[in-house]
Amino acid sequence: MKAHHHHPDQILLLTIGILGNITSIMMYLAPMWTFWRVYRSKSTEGFHSVPYVASQFSAMLWIYYAVLKSNDLLLVVNSVGFAVETFYILAFVAYAPKQAKILTVKLVSVTSVGGFIAILVLTRFFAKGEVRLQVVGWLCAALSCFMFASPLTIMRQVMHTKSVEFMPFTLSFFLFLSATLWLAYGLLLHDYYIMIPNGVGVVLGMAQMFLYGCYCKERKKGSVENQNGNAESGGGLNSLEVESGC
Repeated sequence: MKAHHHHPDQILLLTIGILGNITSIMMYLAPMWTFWRVYRSKSTEGFHSVPYVASQFSAMLWIYYAVLKSNDLLLVVNSVGFAVETFYILAFVAYAPKQAKILTVKLVSVTSVGGFIAILVLTRFFAKGEVRLQVVGWLCAALSCFMFASPLTIMRQVMHTKSVEFMPFTLSFFLFLSATLWLAYGLLLHDYYIMIPNGVGVVLGMAQMFLYGCYCKERKKGSVENQNGNAESGGGLNSLEVESGC
């Protein structure tokens, strides 16, 4: 009976893929604290549902791509991602104002329901074999780029308000780490549909962490100034609120 020897590249590919799965799942779970706040306050405050809807739709397309390519690692991580993002969307709809609820339901209807069904039907009937894989692959890459770029609105908000309240560091960090691992996975697999969006993710993840570092310091500086002012006016430390995320 012959022993099965795995090529070093296959072992490396599997290792990076498993690490990519772990970090991606951690990234999906990173906003859990945000939704705990939503649950406690019974309000979505200034949070938006667009990134979660985009992530849900992206996960659905990647599941389709993983099935076409028979890639178990991609299938597992995106199935988990779909379940987690669906939970976030349901939680958002439960506590969002009426207008935000309606917008979120419309977005899900157009993308994750209508959009996915249209893509599924069109690619099944009008694209065959390698062409189908290419079409779905490019759709996955394009949507993933949009998903990675969707926090740009939050980054603009951070620069405008000089507050990192709505841009959790954990999410930015795991975005960078996960994108780096999946970029390496795509390079080893020679899969451009994985490489391209995760290359974008690496750059944006670095940008978010840099921005967080800049404005987190500003927040601390402002908090110290407020503390001094409150002490002089007799307000004391009770009137000082410091963001725990910094």
